[in-house]
Amino acid sequence: MNIFTIDFEEWFHILNFDYSKYKKYKRIEDNTEYLVKVLKASNTKATFFILASLAKEYKNLVTYLAKDFDIGIHGFNHTPLYSLTDNEIRADILKARETLENIINRKVNTYRAPGFSIPNLRTFDILAQCGIEVDSSASCLNHFYGKKILENDSPIIIRSNYGDIKELPPSTFNFCGLKGFCGGGYFRLMPYKLMKHIAKQKKDSFIFYIHPRDIDAEQPKIKELSFLQNIKAYVGLNGAKNKLEAFVKDFDFTDIRSAVRNINWRQAKIINIPMKK
Repeated sequence: MNIFTIDFEEWFHILNFDYSKYKKYKRIEDNTEYLVKVLKASNTKATFFILASLAKEYKNLVTYLAKDFDIGIHGFNHTPLYSLTDNEIRADILKARETLENIINRKVNTYRAPGFSIPNLRTFDILAQCGIEVDSSASCLNHFYGKKILENDSPIIIRSNYGDIKELPPSTFNFCGLKGFCGGGYFRLMPYKLMKHIAKQKKDSFIFYIHPRDIDAEQPKIKELSFLQNIKAYVGLNGAKNKLEAFVKDFDFTDIRSAVRNINWRQAKIINIPMKK
């Protein structure tokens, strides 16, 4: 099963970077319009994980997306969870959920942390307290913004102290020792044939993700970024649209809402979070 997800955020929403002086340059509408055009042309279902602070600014756009696509929560502020206290994480998710539900007038209980930054399994207690029932954040590898907390990227059930959460981990790859996620900057950097090969190898589920900025070759350049951040932000932008258009033609994708209905959760592994003392 192939699952298409989009992290709805602006081009400047780079983690661990003060982007305040770039906030006046808006590109989310045009980039989202392109993505919707590609999705509809190929009859592709997708889940948009919406950054709620942006949703307040673009209520009409989010309402439009909600008519045809699955909607999930990407937090309110684009802040990695490891830099927040438990109370701050809870407040961010609750504020984001309330904001989105008020805009689209329906329940939203699917979540993805910025940068897949779930710091540990205990965080799922907070997610469950916030009414989250489905998550797509937990990683099976160490990365820039989070730690390995799962053994693999197959769908699992995380049994928290406040309820079960169905986890659809972002798909990962390990090619000749090079490890990463299947989407975003990795999608831009990787030869298309290699990404296509990796996708075909995923028998359980293949969860692809992209940001609107990943297809925006004309976005402004941020001079303050480090060398590594520059590579992650800009390499491969020129060919990204062609790759994406080929990808949705070569594979059938669904959204997380549909995937959750079709996965046999009785066969899924269960991870129990120990009771708090």
